[in-house]
Amino acid sequence: MPGLKRAGLLFEATNPQWITSANANRSLAKDLGLSLNIYGVHNLEEIRHAFTAFERQRLQALVVWVSPLLLLHRRDIMNWASHKLPVIGEGPEWAESGAIVTYSADYIGMWRHAAVQVNKILRGAKPGDLPIEQPTKITLRVNLRSARDLGITIPKTILVQADEVIQ
Repeated sequence: MPGLKRAGLLFEATNPQWITSANANRSLAKDLGLSLNIYGVHNLEEIRHAFTAFERQRLQALVVWVSPLLLLHRRDIMNWASHKLPVIGEGPEWAESGAIVTYSADYIGMWRHAAVQVNKILRGAKPGDLPIEQPTKITLRVNLRSARDLGITIPKTILVQADEVIQ
């Protein structure tokens, strides 16, 4: 988004690691010349208050981190953001709900792999002997319908790399 200067980050503030990561993202955004307004929330009422602040601060984009609370209320979040604010999220549910772009690990593949690991443990492997692994597949989804509604053009270089394009 050329001209992007003010963005928001919405996340569930129940995990101290997420708070640390959010503050690190603020520093990174500053290095990129962006103002990043961070909103850690605990419930639906705090999500509503965050959207009031978004309007006041005239944010130009919103990043939403995946969490049980925000996933549960994603339709409310997308209804509040629709036609006003491009949303970038994690996971297919966000793209299907209207986020213009999602970029995340392939959670279904990770869950399948977790089942393989559980099977190894049930067959006698010691959990401490199993290697720590990172996701091996990252998926990019683009919601062209939402982008068009907001007047945003997604570059062809992104579209050809997308694992899914929602028309």
